[in-house]
Amino acid sequence: MEQLGNLVFAAVVVAIVFAYSAYRERKQAEVDRLLIEAGKADAVLEARLERRERAWSMVKGSRRSSSSLLVALGSASVLSAAVLRLAGLGEQYGNADVWALVFGIFLVALGLAFALEGRRDEGRVS
Repeated sequence: MEQLGNLVFAAVVVAIVFAYSAYRERKQAEVDRLLIEAGKADAVLEARLERRERAWSMVKGSRRSSSSLLVALGSASVLSAAVLRLAGLGEQYGNADVWALVFGIFLVALGLAFALEGRRDEGRVS
């Protein structure tokens, strides 16, 4: 019964996030349509490119910071798995320790791949 409350809360939060996202997209489409009708299609294209760049700035901006973040998150996940295993709570939470370990290893590997790719790209530039 305790889990039902958590599930309902999570469902409400997800519904609010998706509703806000849909509202924001609808308003943005309306603004874009009005700008295009006013003959400012170039401004719409520039705004779209700027939004796209902002969305990917973490990954594209600095591979070092994104790889460090991924490795840190992966390490935290592996540490969480170890704490769950040592406390004997893995079975109680549906083998969460195993899933946290798998997710942590994946994030660490992805972070290291980003770091190696960035280092390889720096070698080509020099």
